Amino acid sequence: MSKHTVDLPRAKKLKKLGWEKETLFRWRVFYNLKTNKPNNAEAELIYGKRKAAGIHFNYSAPIASEILEELPETNWQLYRNKKIWVLTDHTISLPVFNADTPAEALGKMYCYLKEEKLI
Repeated sequence: MSKHTVDLPRAKKLKKLGWEKETLFRWRVFYNLKTNKPNNAEAELIYGKRKAAGIHFNYSAPIASEILEELPETNWQLYRNKKIWVLTDHTISLPVFNADTPAEALGKMYCYLKEEKLI
């Protein structure tokens, strides 16, 4: 199922940028008592619509359609070029984002738009 959601690093970035929307999936990261830090190697993808924003070591893992709902309405073009998914909008000046999955391409665009304060 992880091919349908953003990966853990992108989920963490979404949380940092203020993602608060409920999602069907979330990444749960276990706490390592020996190192007193999160253990990303033991992260698991969990199904269950639950708001994960603000809960320590739980990160929303949106699927492509959940990210699309948060993006501004425009002429998005999402297509597969061999093994890479490409997201762009040629009607406005935005960078092109390549990723292994549609959700990752959309997640990259969402993060870019948030970082540039365009949404």
